[in-house]
Amino acid sequence: MLLENQRETVNTQRAIAQRQIHEALPVLDGAQPLVRDLRGAQPWLQAAGLRLDRLARETTPLVTDLRAAVAADSVPEIERMQREALRLQRATVAIQRRSDGIMRRSLAIQRSTEQHAASLDRKTGGCARPAAVTTA
Repeated sequence: MLLENQRETVNTQRAIAQRQIHEALPVLDGAQPLVRDLRGAQPWLQAAGLRLDRLARETTPLVTDLRAAVAADSVPEIERMQREALRLQRATVAIQRRSDGIMRRSLAIQRSTEQHAASLDRKTGGCARPAAVTTA
């Protein structure tokens, strides 16, 4: 049983490989002219690559220095923005604390009102009837 499963797996893999080979051949055939063209351009590409490498090596320290200079110039502005953000956060916390106090007082008033209403209901035997609306 194990050998049969392995044979089936191998056969499936072979079929997949054959299908991939048949699908890849047209792509490879189409790429042949491009490869030939690149062989002729190879010295030019190598020279361009060397120039690009040299340029990258020469400009890397310059870019690093430029980034450091920009960052150094930005430090006072960043500090100012952070101070302003901290001021706003503190003001927000103060407002939230005041709001919390108001909400707590409001809740206490609502609870007291509920207790008074329940007391009146017990004394009068139920909820008050709605007032009659008169039209003129």
